[in-house]
Amino acid sequence: MLMKNFFHSKKINYSVMYLTFLILAIVSKLYSIDFIYGINLSFYSVFLLLFVRLFGVPVSVVTALGIHALCVIGFDTFVWDMVPILEMLFIGLVAYIRRINNLVLWVLLFWVVIGTPISFLFYEHFVQDISRLKLTVLISMDITNGLFNAVIADMLLAYLPFNYWLQKQSRKKNKFKFSQFIFHTLIAVIIFPFMMNLAFNSWNMYETTKKDVSQIGLSQIQTINNAVKDWSEGDIQRLLLYNPIQQGHLEDIIHRHSTDESYGVIMTDENNRILASSDDSLRIREPFDWEGTNDIIEVSNNFYITLPNMNSTYSDVIMWNRGQFIVMEHASPLPIVTYVTFPISHYQEMVFHYFMEQFRLLVLFVVSVFLLSFIIKRYLVNVLRQLTTTTTDLPMKMQKNEPVEWPQSSVYEIDTLIHNFQQMWSNLNGIFQSSMKLNDKLKKQTDDLIKSEEELHKYAYYDTLTGLPNRKFFQNDLQNLLTKEQYLNEKIAIMFLDLNQFKQINDTLGHAMGDELLVIVSEKLRNVEDKRTKVFRLGGDEFVVLSKARNQEEIEQVGERILSIFTNTIKLNGVSLYVTSSVGVSVYPDDGVELDTLVKYADMAMYDAKEKGRNSLQFFNEAMKEDFTQRMEINNGLGEALEHSQFSLFFQPKIDAVSMEITSMEALLRWKHPKLGSVSPATFISIAEESGLILKVDKWGLLEACKQNKRWQEAGYRKVPIAVNLSAAHFYQDQLLEVIKEVLLESGLEPQYLQIEITESVFKKNIGSVQQTMNEIRSLGVKISIDDFGSGYSSLSHLINLPINEMKLDREFIKEIDLNPKKASMVKVIIDLAHTLGLKVVGEGVEREEELELLQEMKCDEIQGYLISKPVDGNEFVKLFRK
Repeated sequence: MLMKNFFHSKKINYSVMYLTFLILAIVSKLYSIDFIYGINLSFYSVFLLLFVRLFGVPVSVVTALGIHALCVIGFDTFVWDMVPILEMLFIGLVAYIRRINNLVLWVLLFWVVIGTPISFLFYEHFVQDISRLKLTVLISMDITNGLFNAVIADMLLAYLPFNYWLQKQSRKKNKFKFSQFIFHTLIAVIIFPFMMNLAFNSWNMYETTKKDVSQIGLSQIQTINNAVKDWSEGDIQRLLLYNPIQQGHLEDIIHRHSTDESYGVIMTDENNRILASSDDSLRIREPFDWEGTNDIIEVSNNFYITLPNMNSTYSDVIMWNRGQFIVMEHASPLPIVTYVTFPISHYQEMVFHYFMEQFRLLVLFVVSVFLLSFIIKRYLVNVLRQLTTTTTDLPMKMQKNEPVEWPQSSVYEIDTLIHNFQQMWSNLNGIFQSSMKLNDKLKKQTDDLIKSEEELHKYAYYDTLTGLPNRKFFQNDLQNLLTKEQYLNEKIAIMFLDLNQFKQINDTLGHAMGDELLVIVSEKLRNVEDKRTKVFRLGGDEFVVLSKARNQEEIEQVGERILSIFTNTIKLNGVSLYVTSSVGVSVYPDDGVELDTLVKYADMAMYDAKEKGRNSLQFFNEAMKEDFTQRMEINNGLGEALEHSQFSLFFQPKIDAVSMEITSMEALLRWKHPKLGSVSPATFISIAEESGLILKVDKWGLLEACKQNKRWQEAGYRKVPIAVNLSAAHFYQDQLLEVIKEVLLESGLEPQYLQIEITESVFKKNIGSVQQTMNEIRSLGVKISIDDFGSGYSSLSHLINLPINEMKLDREFIKEIDLNPKKASMVKVIIDLAHTLGLKVVGEGVEREEELELLQEMKCDEIQGYLISKPVDGNEFVKLFRK
């Protein structure tokens, strides 16, 4: 895939560069930089030279011929103008035979051997009426243009990373030779300023010529017009009627005031018919059509340049040679127009003579550059090349003890450099022998480092206790699998598992025994491994199994193999333990394609398996995600609920089973979430216990319940105790007693009117500490009730030893008690036993009259349930008080 991307990228770069050069070549073929009198500069051959050096001869020849054909057919360029193509072909053939170090030298050779003779034949054959001077100038311009373009192309190839862009080389920066850099520097310092100076001077001559021509022309017109204005009106009329006498007078005036042969004078009527002229080739009465057959360039008001309309067989130089400067003016108020014409050829020759003088100097400068470059190469580059050759593979020469011949130079700096290299060679040769002695020592150290690295790798990627790959190994392995499986049509199962009740085993038998159990389980899990399944330990009692599978059935088979290792008891230090596991599974790509997503979903599925039963396997589904999301939202909202008073209290009365009067009430917490609406306590209480916020939630409920009871007492209602449920987590802290004292003090409620309800789960651990806390609470005068008796961890010993006042029978005992004699007998025994121990008994969840009547017969003390009243808010509960 990487190679495919590489070649695709290379093809794109090749196409972009080719199209760029193609467009630039066409534009430069059609448009050139025009200077004066037909002298212009074209960059067409720059791109042809770049084509042949970068894309090869076949591609370049086809491209150049295509450009030529396009310009001939579409833009009417000259069909035989093939010299740039021949130049490109010549350079391509030379590059095919040998390496080109200096492109300018080979282009110069082309012009000397091929370009100049072909250009001479071309101009002699296709350009008519060309003088020796113009021919020389045209050929000199072509040579100068060709060499100038060769210099530009050579610099671009030397300093721009074309080969890197075309991905022919890996380096972005080009390597160029010092001699090449010197040559380019000399060209830039000498030739470019010279050519700029030539261009500026030529342009100044051109501007000066236009100014002089304008002044001379206007002066002559004014002189002639003043002479004609002295004529009478009759003379003017006879002149306009082509009277020979008046025409003769007018011609005398023209010849008398136009003695300089560098210009001519023509006078016409308003219809542009010639009245008189200094040019004998023009006839009287013929129209002077100087605009219709020429290209007109307006220089200023009444000052124009006319160039003949010529086909593409003519050079711009010839076109300007046949052009004219024209100055015109109306002899107002006379209906006569006076023209003064200046042939451009006269001024063109002056500029061309100057150009040829400068060209000779240019040739001299170019020769000087080549000679100077040769001298520098002789005294600098050759010595540096010898030094490079000498210093190549010095370590190998040291090892073979070969003699080294150092070059000599008359340049002080280079000679000093060579001397420093000699000194360095001598010092290195001495050091080399010492380094050889260190090699063995370094080799030994390297072997030790490799061994240490292997150990570090093992510590980094493997669990030290079990030897299984660890969490980091798992993440890397899973990421690699996900990357590969994008191209393979297979599933990947991520199976999270942990040991159920491992913490109790650890706490009971000790951490050493817990570690031994983990090692035994790891060995059993290794039996699950094969070529497509691998086991990892994440930490603690958490393991993960990665398995590649073709379908769901294969994943389930791996899951059954995992669960099967926990079917038998595990003997640990003489103790037989029945250990189970909960396994959660997420599947790529069914459940996701990202590592974090799949891991999160497998973790959700594992906790769902724990809730649904031990030693079970659960696959992730969207319901788990929604449940998890809701739990997260509830967990995040608990803090806001406390801050923004989203909690409220509902109250359910407990009545005397005989008198049916309210004897106490239970405060029940309710939460209206701003987004989820009413959230069941069964849902948010367990989440609050997991997050640790239950302590704050219970404290809020305890305080609000006490305050409300106190307000009802102050309002004159019956003084009865209020029962508040507290989480078992309070009894594992040291602050419960102080919290109750603080609440009673703040609310002003007397202790005997507060009752704490606890579930049997409080007796799971630290029974001694729990009993002490309960005694301290009782000492305050606060009552304690066991809620949901018979549903959890309680035993008869708890009723005997713990300081409790009341027992609340769980709803499961009460439900349909009148229809189940065995259940009724059990409840009767519990009530009698509780009364014997001095405990009050409350029947919870009473919903039917039959249940109430039977509890009354069994002498149950208090009744609570929907038959009496469902939990209601404070306002509704007041109505119950009033009844």
